[in-house]
Amino acid sequence: MSLYMKLQGNQCTFGAEEIELVYFVQDTDGPLSNPIDARLWFRTNVPATAGPLVLSDINLDEVGPGIYTGTATYTRYAEPEAGETVGGTSNEWNFDFGLSNALETRSRETLSSHIAGAGDPIDFKGSINVTKEGVEGAEVPRPTSGFSETHYYDPSALTFAFKKALKFCVGKTNEVAFRGYDPGEVMLEAITGSGRGRENVQLSFKFAVSENADDLTVGPITGIEKPGHALVWVSYEVTEQGTGDDKVEIKTPKQVNVERMFEAADFESICGI
Repeated sequence: MSLYMKLQGNQCTFGAEEIELVYFVQDTDGPLSNPIDARLWFRTNVPATAGPLVLSDINLDEVGPGIYTGTATYTRYAEPEAGETVGGTSNEWNFDFGLSNALETRSRETLSSHIAGAGDPIDFKGSINVTKEGVEGAEVPRPTSGFSETHYYDPSALTFAFKKALKFCVGKTNEVAFRGYDPGEVMLEAITGSGRGRENVQLSFKFAVSENADDLTVGPITGIEKPGHALVWVSYEVTEQGTGDDKVEIKTPKQVNVERMFEAADFESICGI
């Protein structure tokens, strides 16, 4: 299929907000099976930009067997407002440092234990709220942190391939250092986008932060290295202490396992931020 172009010069003026380019499209291999195929071919092959203007609409009319007239409309996208950038690092950002309750079954350290009457207190090995049924734990506030950034893109940059790349990055951790955090500490939780007509496309990136640890202690096990978003689970040795109605099971950590749950990606190079 061949593509020929005729420019409507009277609509192409300096500083124009909109121009139309007329294309004569000839199918040199014979007529396409239907107008939908012709329109798809035209949309795929027509230039995405005309100088500073971007493609906003197309129209295709069949004027003869295998011959079409296509009109491509190009408009000027909205310039970024103050504080915004197109691609690159945006000046629009938010962060969130706070607390969120989580169930904890072990403490960092037992500061003291007190009993009624004579005898020695039971050493629960750091387990919290131990009953005959097991370790119940307790709801404890834990620090949480995250941040978000908003970036602006030329509409022509939002190709199908780029949107696939963005989707690929969601649920990944940072492969290289990112915004001052070491590899593995930042997870891209979500990307939301919005745009209208010729305006810049706005993409918002939401990140969660969990810092790496290189010297964790679980019970008698020390020196544990844990990447920020890795999963830690513990296997225990169970013993019994006490007698009669006071008998309880004591769980002592025997093995700590650190599991990688997420793949990594280079956010800056893939997302252009």
